[in-house]
Amino acid sequence: MARYYAPSTIFIDEIDSLMTERSTSGEHEGSRRLKTELLIQMDGLHQHDASKRVFVMCASNLPWQLDSALLRRLDKRILVDLPSADARQTILTNQLSDRIDERALGILPDIVDATDGLSGSDLVLMCREALMRPIRRFMDSLDDDLEFPGTGEAGEGAEDGEAEGKVEPVTAEDLKAAQAATTATTNADWRQRCAKFMDERGAA
Repeated sequence: MARYYAPSTIFIDEIDSLMTERSTSGEHEGSRRLKTELLIQMDGLHQHDASKRVFVMCASNLPWQLDSALLRRLDKRILVDLPSADARQTILTNQLSDRIDERALGILPDIVDATDGLSGSDLVLMCREALMRPIRRFMDSLDDDLEFPGTGEAGEGAEDGEAEGKVEPVTAEDLKAAQAATTATTNADWRQRCAKFMDERGAA
């Protein structure tokens, strides 16, 4: 299909789930055949005519486990590192800027510093947790209204509350709690292995 629609791009995420280093023993024959076929197909994609080219791009969190024959076919190997402080600021701003109060907005630089070492997906999960906290409070307040319905003047107060009832913005406390509850999905050992791989086999 990629050849039919060329020029085109094929993106394979988590390529390590398909193309780990081939072994002479202990590997299923079907797995070895799949790897061999993928390598053959990649060899057949080279075209001098730009209008018929197929660009193959792969992503992996474990590049050191990839088959060496595959690495030879991937001309460029680029490390997409953990987000820098500026990148973390951008992610947090994009995820939260229109949903947080002024005090929470004021502590964003502190949160940026505290989240060094988190991946982009870690940061998105942290933001989702921060956004969920006001929603949980709102749902709890609705449950309280159902359990203790007001009557008379109290009932009028309940109606006023319903008129004003809406999910509050994310507070600074919400943001701090979400940050404290979020742990990094990477560690120093993984980062060192990535750096070693790039030193030995990186090709920008």
